[in-house]
Amino acid sequence: MEEAWGDAGLSEKRTFIGEQGVLTFDGDVVEGCGFNNDFGERVHVALITEIKVDKESVFFRFRGANSPLFAFFTEEELANPDLTALIDAVRSASPNLEES
Repeated sequence: MEEAWGDAGLSEKRTFIGEQGVLTFDGDVVEGCGFNNDFGERVHVALITEIKVDKESVFFRFRGANSPLFAFFTEEELANPDLTALIDAVRSASPNLEES
């Protein structure tokens, strides 16, 4: 895995490749690519106010946006420990979560 410098020092870049797209977290920014045909989405953890996981998706609601960053996964992908670790890392790094 790649390493990147974040506010807390050296952190590990996490990437999960699913059937419908790729979700990446570098310690500061969450990026979703391929889940929306029009564009990818990048969100800094300081803006994230809510993270929800259901049986087919993960979404990150953030300040200043009308719609959240959605990432769609199969049930098997959502059960993958690598994806769970990525989501947990985002939760841990997000100082402004209101619900999660």
